[in-house]
Amino acid sequence: MNIRDVILHRRLEVLFHPIVDLSLGRIIGFEALGRAYDNEGKFIPPNKLFESAKQQNLTFPLDLALQEKALQRFSETGVSGECLLFLNLERESLENGEITVKWLLNKINHYGIKPKGVVLEILESEMDERHILKFVERTRRAGFNIALDDFGVKHSNLDRLVKLNPNIVKVDRDILKYVKVDEKRKTIVTALHETLNRLGIFTLAEGVDNEEDALLLFSIGISIYQGFYFYKPMRYNEINLSLIYDTRIENIYKKLKHRQNIAKKLRGSMKRDILYVIETITNVSLQNTSPSHFDSVIESYVKTYKEILGMYVVDSEGKLTTQLHYREELKDKVHSNPISSAAFVYRRKDVTEDCDGMDLCITEVYLDGYLGVPVKRIVKKFNYLNNVYFLITYVPPDF
Repeated sequence: MNIRDVILHRRLEVLFHPIVDLSLGRIIGFEALGRAYDNEGKFIPPNKLFESAKQQNLTFPLDLALQEKALQRFSETGVSGECLLFLNLERESLENGEITVKWLLNKINHYGIKPKGVVLEILESEMDERHILKFVERTRRAGFNIALDDFGVKHSNLDRLVKLNPNIVKVDRDILKYVKVDEKRKTIVTALHETLNRLGIFTLAEGVDNEEDALLLFSIGISIYQGFYFYKPMRYNEINLSLIYDTRIENIYKKLKHRQNIAKKLRGSMKRDILYVIETITNVSLQNTSPSHFDSVIESYVKTYKEILGMYVVDSEGKLTTQLHYREELKDKVHSNPISSAAFVYRRKDVTEDCDGMDLCITEVYLDGYLGVPVKRIVKKFNYLNNVYFLITYVPPDF
């Protein structure tokens, strides 16, 4: 494959993949996906194209040629003043940062596009961090936006995130595609999104290809998406101003919002049920049973209600009155927890202060030392004869 011939004869084309913001109900940008063809007009797979370019030491000129094609086609869509153009840059373009930025400024001026309307995507790589930082400094001075691409895999790290301070972080699809079946990934993505929010960085979810993934990410709070569930890549002549405000985006938002509200109602119902159970335990079962029988009462409730992860009772001084009863499925977690033995000996004197004079209170999420899982703790005060006790109930973080 003669890459020089591909460039000189301009056998290049670009597809555009829409990026939507559900909170705004519209398309906010397009990622340019460079394509090339051989002398017979056959499509060249991108990986083969750039492998050949690397072998022929032509990656940099090929990348610039594709960027120019993207700018040309985007200017022809008529939406450059309404939407962002996302451009992927190869490593060689970053290493030749000064040339790249000057070249880009010249071309966007030629095609009537403003720097603030362009987002340069930086792929995390092994390249020297100094090159990346210099490139980001140059592009910021020129007025471009920066996106950190494929965040969460390979060489991405929090240190680079802080130093580069991008406008947008594109979370890698390999991190997102198992979120709905992997609670750990869901927790990490949730924490990442909350962190980016606090840093003033937009989260963009890549590779969202079905409604279930979109719903879960929507419930986390992410509103910017790119994926086949919304749109497939399209040609420049398929893009126009009416597409940007496509009513199907608003319909998707309403559909996800409706499903989210149903889920919230179900969680609210579950919460009311568990609080009712706790009231029943304390006001009926435990108040009419001597402390020597507290264990048997608690154990029966833990076995019955799967939303209850664990229960125990302490007296007014915070000393354990019962054992800690927890669900059978947590046994392996407790046994493998390195600090469970120390946590078991520890007497939770602070629980008597949790309610601060109230009969019932619910704590924030924390990692319990004995169970070794994230929980919320519900503390309910009750009396038996003239003695004060506290029923402590562990529930899931989303309670």
